[in-house]
Amino acid sequence: MQVVSPRAVYPGDLPPVLDLEVPDQWREFSIGERNRMVKAWVDGVKAKLGADPIIYCSAYFPDDILGNAQWLENYSLWVAHYTRDRSPRVPQPWDVWTFWQFTDTGRIEGIAGDVDVNQFNGSMEQLAKFKQQGEFPVRNLSGRLLSLLPGGVGGIRA
Repeated sequence: MQVVSPRAVYPGDLPPVLDLEVPDQWREFSIGERNRMVKAWVDGVKAKLGADPIIYCSAYFPDDILGNAQWLENYSLWVAHYTRDRSPRVPQPWDVWTFWQFTDTGRIEGIAGDVDVNQFNGSMEQLAKFKQQGEFPVRNLSGRLLSLLPGGVGGIRA
């Protein structure tokens, strides 16, 4: 894993996101090696860009692949969990989700075909603070949910 074309994180950007998927490709490495690789990537991004990355993964990836490593809780969780439940399964060591991808078959006017649809676990004010480094109270989220649509933060609907 490496940062490709690193650049500054500009005002209004969300932090970079590490997309952890395809569990079978990780199985050739020990849990310790997997954690070292992921930790090296997030540490490298923070060192280069000055921003704590968000970790995107399925609700079971941290269990199955990373052994629920405690250090993960220092990063915000963007969890992919397709369910009809009111909230996703939150893997350990997290106790709260920040973003939730709840479907990959969403429909958005003007976009042909299925799209991923996500929610933010907080208010518009919290989202605005999250976009500014170091100011988002990850453990103090309100119950209000905002939908994030394709195109990033500009597609938020309250």
